[in-house]
Amino acid sequence: MRLTMTFLILVPGVAQAEFAPRGGLPIDLPRGAIDLRVTPPGPAPWQDLRAARGAIREERDAGRLSRAEARALRREAWVIGAALDRAAADGLSASEAAEIEQRSRALQSITQAPGRRR
Repeated sequence: MRLTMTFLILVPGVAQAEFAPRGGLPIDLPRGAIDLRVTPPGPAPWQDLRAARGAIREERDAGRLSRAEARALRREAWVIGAALDRAAADGLSASEAAEIEQRSRALQSITQAPGRRR
């Protein structure tokens, strides 16, 4: 009984001592302050694309877009959506997200541009 109790008390201490790092931490940590900049997430790229598609639908329903113009803008929205799907397949990088966001906003601006109307 005494041998079992001694074994249960000593084994965890010995096992823990074997895994402790010798000579301090195995990595060098910076001694000064760490500059960490976090940007808040903006709208996802597909949200801008959804807004552009909604603008095309609204403008066509209001009669401010011809059928051919609406078809061309929907085709551009489809191209942007396909690019988004391809880029998102392996993870969307910041530059890819920015490009798709800009193309979606440009499409929405073209759709709602006052000078475009006849």
